Amino acid sequence: MKEFFILKIPNESYRTSLWEQIIPIIILIVIIIGIKLYKEKIKENKIIDKIIRYTIGILSIGVFTTYYISVWIIEGIKADNLPFHLCYLTSIFCMVLVFTKNKKLFNFSIFAGVIGGISSLISIDMELSFRYFKYYQFMVAHTTIVIIPLYFAIIYEYLPSIKDTLKMFLKLQILGILMGIFNNVYKTNYFFVSFGSNEASKGTILSSLGEGNMYFINLELLVIVCIIIWFVLINIIFNRRIITKYGNFNKTQDKVIG
Repeated sequence: MKEFFILKIPNESYRTSLWEQIIPIIILIVIIIGIKLYKEKIKENKIIDKIIRYTIGILSIGVFTTYYISVWIIEGIKADNLPFHLCYLTSIFCMVLVFTKNKKLFNFSIFAGVIGGISSLISIDMELSFRYFKYYQFMVAHTTIVIIPLYFAIIYEYLPSIKDTLKMFLKLQILGILMGIFNNVYKTNYFFVSFGSNEASKGTILSSLGEGNMYFINLELLVIVCIIIWFVLINIIFNRRIITKYGNFNKTQDKVIG
C-alpha cells in the first residue's frame, strides 16, 4: 500500500503514456468550456456557485493532504518532500481562494496558477504513472490551479490591474530568492531556481535556458515575457470594457458598410 503513495514509476524503463498526458488536459478544457457556457446560470444562482467552488476546494484539499501526510508518515518530513514548488504553493492559495474569494490570492493565482499549471501539464514529468497516487495528486493540483483562478475571472469578473501584476511579480521575486537560498543549502530544486547554475532545473525543459548566471537571467526574462503576454490576453478575453468597446466598434463599422 505504501508504494502506491510513494513510487512514481513501475520500473526504470517506464515512461508516461500519451493517454496519461492527454486525459487531464481534455478534462481541464471541458471544465473551462462548461464554466464559460453556463456562466450566466452560475452567476444567478449562489447555491450552484458555492457547490462548484466548495467541490473543487474540498477535492484539492483532500488529494493534497492525503498525498503529503502519507509521504511524511512513510518517509518522514525531509527537505525534498515539502510542498514548496510554485505550483503547490499556488495550489494552497487556490484552496483558500475558493472559500474566501480573496482578491489578493486571485491576483497571484491567475498568473502563477494558470501559467505554471498549463506549463507543467504540457511538460509533464514522464515518470508519472496512473498506478500511483502521485499521478493523481500531480494532475489534480495542476488542473485546479488553472480552473480556480479562471473560474473567478469568468464568474466573478476578477481582473488584475497593472499595479496588481507588479505586486504579484515582486512577491514572486521574493519567493524565488527564498527558495534559491533554500535550494543552495539543502540541495533541492524548488522553483527550479539555482544561483550561479542551472542545477535545480536538471531533467526539465528549463535546463535549456543555459548555464551559470545566464540560466538565472534567461529564467527571469522568460517569466517577465510570460506575465506580460498573459496580462494582455487576460484583458482581451475577460475585460468587459474592451469587449464592449470592440463590439460597439464592429456595430458602427457594420452601419457604415450598410
